[in-house]
Amino acid sequence: MAQLRFEIRLKAPVLIGQVAAGEENSAQSMDYIPGSVLRGMLVNRYVKKHGEIHFDKTDLGYRLFFSGAVQFLHAYPRSKEGKRSLPIPRSWFIEKNDPDPDTAVIYDRAFPVAPASPKSPGFSFCLLNGDQSVTQVKVEQYIGLHNTSSKRFVKQQVDSTVYRYDALAADQSFAGMILTADDELRNELKDLLSARNFRVGRSQRAGYGAVQVTLDTNPQEQAEYEPAKAPSLLSLTLLSDVVLRESNGQWAT
Repeated sequence: MAQLRFEIRLKAPVLIGQVAAGEENSAQSMDYIPGSVLRGMLVNRYVKKHGEIHFDKTDLGYRLFFSGAVQFLHAYPRSKEGKRSLPIPRSWFIEKNDPDPDTAVIYDRAFPVAPASPKSPGFSFCLLNGDQSVTQVKVEQYIGLHNTSSKRFVKQQVDSTVYRYDALAADQSFAGMILTADDELRNELKDLLSARNFRVGRSQRAGYGAVQVTLDTNPQEQAEYEPAKAPSLLSLTLLSDVVLRESNGQWAT
């Protein structure tokens, strides 16, 4: 499948709320931009450009967003070198007592080896280097405090509630990718993305969600990692959520 790569630059804090993120009025953002959010962003742009989408297999909008011919991958943080990072495996741990977590040896508990006192590495995304080292890629957060009141413009103890949003901080870049084997659909997606300025996520009227999209004009078809060779073991890391079939053929996690 052909790759359509693009950069998403956050021009304001972005709030991609998680499910069951805590207190009712507060929210904690995901630390990446899900492919479903990018798909919804482009559906909105498509409707503004072409009008409604008809659920007909020949309709351009249906083919773009509902036929399965296009895959909207998650937008993960870009490194300082401009590369798309990948989520670290949940099986990665370091030694709890290591004096320098930034240079600690990372153990993969998917294999029969583990530190004596394991703890999380402390970061969520990385670049996998050819020398079996990793480069950490961290995401910056923005904490916004807000006040809601049952009476407009009235702020007092009995009527007001303070809540917080833990959002993605502005001025960060995320690398998005869309895959499709259909050249017509790919060209339409490039046209939709060329609008550049979009809004994503929650609380857009409160100043959240402004992003700028820049297409990669010279994309290179390339793998994002080099698989390591192991004589007898195979490790498979999921780069997005997966629903699989169980022994009776039913969908299950």
